[in-house]
Amino acid sequence: MLNIKIKYLMVDHNIRTISELSRQTGISRDTLNKIYDNTRPETVTLEMYLKLCRLFKCNLSDLIEYIPDETQE
Repeated sequence: MLNIKIKYLMVDHNIRTISELSRQTGISRDTLNKIYDNTRPETVTLEMYLKLCRLFKCNLSDLIEYIPDETQE
């Protein structure tokens, strides 16, 4: 499972809405909603995550956390 930490980064950077984040990154609101709501974040391209990392000046690991699924062991 992927845990996306975009909400925390938005708060840290005083970005209040998905629309504002979309304007600053050029990423569509639909794509950002997938990331924000953590609904199928694996379908979002790496390029989109890297755009967010550039904006937030963070590493990919600051944005995405991988949590192994215990049932797959």
